[in-house]
Amino acid sequence: MSIRIAGLLFLLTWLFSFNCANRSITKTSLEYPFQEKILQYVTGDSIPQNGGYYWPKAGNPDAEDDSTYLGTAKNIDYLGVRLSTARENRSTHCVGVSWQVGMSVLQNWAHSQSADGAIINMSVEDVKKFVDKWFIKLEKGGLSSLTTPGEMGSVYALTSHRLGEKIAFENATAGDFVQFWRKDNSGHSCIFLHWVYDKEGETIGFHYWGSQPQTNGIGTDTEYFHPTVYAIEPNRLIDKERFYVGRLLPKFN
Repeated sequence: MSIRIAGLLFLLTWLFSFNCANRSITKTSLEYPFQEKILQYVTGDSIPQNGGYYWPKAGNPDAEDDSTYLGTAKNIDYLGVRLSTARENRSTHCVGVSWQVGMSVLQNWAHSQSADGAIINMSVEDVKKFVDKWFIKLEKGGLSSLTTPGEMGSVYALTSHRLGEKIAFENATAGDFVQFWRKDNSGHSCIFLHWVYDKEGETIGFHYWGSQPQTNGIGTDTEYFHPTVYAIEPNRLIDKERFYVGRLLPKFN
């Protein structure tokens, strides 16, 4: 009888320790201030602000070796493998710098969890797939071939790799990632800061942080869902039906 009791006590102790370990891991993810870290990153001096905007195009005489250039202001490595090489002048583009923010915050969090800095056991190939989704790697047909969820970009990358969740339009808060499309079919990847309202309190646009031609690289800008006193061209308005919001929050199960 005493042997059985001792065995039972051992089993219960093991299960308790196992459950506590699992809870501590999950709790660490839930309690880590991802939104706060993102906002600190974009408002601090971690990213050079004067590199300008650069979108690589085939045949561009100013183009450098773009094979590992992903629009980031600094080199990005993962588990010893170079994923993005910054240009000498630190120029950026929208999807590159939004991914840089997400990846940097994820890596800082991962290093607080394990010595190797692996993001919830993601391999280099896993992260490359994550990048492809974030950057909306186009298939044959270009922009015309885009469909949901592929056109969700950063939101699709976060949700499909269990690194975040899709957020309802009305629940967007500062530090969320946004992929949106305008009515002229041009798109943009950025980080949500706040809504813009008219005198009646209707949401007519939003203010964001990112890298874009209109700010010649990294900066903040505002775009709209409806025509305003600024006389925005109708085809440059945001298509509200193609406005996607994602929140960084890794999941373990």
